[in-house]
Amino acid sequence: MLCGVLNSVAQNVSVEASLDSTAILIGEQLQMRTKVACPKGAKVVFPDYRSGMVVEGVEMLEASGIDTVETDGGWELTRNYTLTSFDSAVYKIPRVEIDVNGKKYTSRNEITLKVNTVDVDLQHPDDIRPGKGVVEGVFEWSSELLWWSLGVWLSFIVCIVCAVRIATAKPVTRRVKITPPTPPQKTAISAIERLRANEKEGEHQKEYYMALTDVLRTYIVERFGFNAREMTTYEIVEQLRRNGDAAAIDELQSILSTADLVKFAKYEATLAESDRSLLQAVDYVRTTQINDPEAEKAVEKIVVVSDSKQRAYKLSLKTVMFGSAIVGFALSVYVIYLLWLNFG
Repeated sequence: MLCGVLNSVAQNVSVEASLDSTAILIGEQLQMRTKVACPKGAKVVFPDYRSGMVVEGVEMLEASGIDTVETDGGWELTRNYTLTSFDSAVYKIPRVEIDVNGKKYTSRNEITLKVNTVDVDLQHPDDIRPGKGVVEGVFEWSSELLWWSLGVWLSFIVCIVCAVRIATAKPVTRRVKITPPTPPQKTAISAIERLRANEKEGEHQKEYYMALTDVLRTYIVERFGFNAREMTTYEIVEQLRRNGDAAAIDELQSILSTADLVKFAKYEATLAESDRSLLQAVDYVRTTQINDPEAEKAVEKIVVVSDSKQRAYKLSLKTVMFGSAIVGFALSVYVIYLLWLNFG
């Protein structure tokens, strides 16, 4: 029974060896494929050919890793050897011997390999041509060719960009920076400062007070929104009271009353009264002003340009597109000519 079991185990191990080609030229390489079928868990040792020779005249260059595949009956292990030979002859590669669990197993048959030499015409030795020297490349980039090629690419890129821009229905816009109007208090105070520099007395007081009241009436129009230029002093004061804007009304009423006396009753105000009127006017403006720093900042807006400018813009794009296409075509012809000269 023991002998039968051992024989059955031994029968489960098989070794195969084969070449992927039976004939090669001197110096060519081929693969020798070795395969072992054995039970799972078996310890398998493939030949390593440490001498570098499979047989005298046949050299082993490289041994691949072991590829293991699990089968129904156990394992199938495969290893490839890269072989070559530099002597023409017919070689018999001996049976491959593989160790499985400490026992040697060999492949079934020897393998025959024929190494052929290169045919040489010994009758005409002078016909053998010597080796060729280093051959320079037939093509080489030059700075001139590189720059002209770059010009071709740039021309066609500009042409494509213009064509895409013309095809889009998006209107032409531009960014506009809108500066807000000067706040009324700044305009009024600047005008009052100019009056201070040109302060008049005597017969010129009428013009002076008329200018001062014009500044204040203009400020009231812009600040409070009603037409103070066409209203009397009484009407202005009453309108401000009805609007609930009672701040510094007494000062405003004092200025306007003095101005009415000078303009209509030939009243001559003293220099001190003129100065006081200026100070009261400045104080009134500063008391009633509205400080809004955000309103004084410039605002950027995107606006659509006019139809005439739209047409002019598209016409310029078409001109640039066709011009770029013509330039690109001309440069392409010139680059092809340079290439022809280079290869010619």
